[in-house]
Amino acid sequence: MTYTASSNVDGQSVLVLDDDSAVAEIITAMAISLGAQARFVCCADDFFRELDQATADVVIIDLQMPGRDGLEVMRELGTRGPVQVILTSGCDSRVLETARHSARINGLDVVSVLPKPVRRTALLAALKAVQVQNDSPKTAPIDFGSLAITAEMIKEALTNGQIRAHFQPKLRLRDHEPCGFEALARWEHPEMGMISPGVFVPLASMAELDRELCEVMLDQSLSFLAELGDTDLCMAVNVPMRVCAEPAFPALLDGYLQRFDLTPARLILEITEAGPVEMAQGEIDALTRLRMRGYSLSIDDFGTGVSSLERLVRIPFNELKIDRYFARDISTSPGAAKLVRNLVRIAKSMDMSVTIEGVEDAAMMQLSRELGCDIGQGFHIARPMPAEMARTWLIEQAGRLPV
Repeated sequence: MTYTASSNVDGQSVLVLDDDSAVAEIITAMAISLGAQARFVCCADDFFRELDQATADVVIIDLQMPGRDGLEVMRELGTRGPVQVILTSGCDSRVLETARHSARINGLDVVSVLPKPVRRTALLAALKAVQVQNDSPKTAPIDFGSLAITAEMIKEALTNGQIRAHFQPKLRLRDHEPCGFEALARWEHPEMGMISPGVFVPLASMAELDRELCEVMLDQSLSFLAELGDTDLCMAVNVPMRVCAEPAFPALLDGYLQRFDLTPARLILEITEAGPVEMAQGEIDALTRLRMRGYSLSIDDFGTGVSSLERLVRIPFNELKIDRYFARDISTSPGAAKLVRNLVRIAKSMDMSVTIEGVEDAAMMQLSRELGCDIGQGFHIARPMPAEMARTWLIEQAGRLPV
């Protein structure tokens, strides 16, 4: 069944799945009254048939259904690619939060979790959070057509300067002063345009081009930092563990710092925690030597990989970076806020600073500070930008970012 409306809420197309037809019709009618285009179905088979015929900007899924329940539907839905989801259920809040986590593990973007009965104001807030494809600020996925990305193409891009560092500012939350940047790789392909790092960085790793990519990023980011002059700003650069473990890596870093007349304290090495549960002792020793030389170590994307707490204990990190996966819900989920607060306590007990990613608005920035985070990073502060734009941004801030 399909409904349309003359007005719109960001142009959303909404598909509702609820085994109770009366409830499904009420939610659909509310969506229409808010201006969305909406339709509903009452079983999983019809749900997937509808999606085969016409995509939806967001799907609203009830968790408790006979036959295939909401968890099973989301598992299958995740195999079809990224989808925005609003969950509904009469279950308690802990069950809803667990279901939210399950959805994200399956690659789904959970926009909101609404307890039943669904209220019109809550539905409106959820629909406003939906990113409609035509109007989304997110970068649209690139259609590469028949042109596949190969290791040789990445090598050529590194050699020809197509892979450039973009810089995302980091802000000290206690006084809103800029404290540094994170360097993020961007591939400006002459034919395919801007290629996401989510596409080429894993391929570079598989082709064992980690070191070459790391050298490009270090050269560009430290050059940028040196051009800023005598400041106390720091630069964070992502470095794979296997590059850090190379015996020649400390000397490589020292050479870059000597070249640009910088001290080790100005460089933060963000070590992703992905990898085996048991780190080799040689890897731990390599990170320890880097700390002994004065470099800062950050455990990146904390909590999204394996054995996080063990690594915190065994490796002398001085920064814990909370992934946007946890940060995005702190304003709406008491459970997420408690988790972040507890992560902060653990970090502070080990004399570590805390950076939180994914700061999307002023309310999230304020709450991050209240939860004890030291540094914020996210689109509310600034998006990643080329070096010249980053210099301009820094001048415009004049040491102060309004909230």
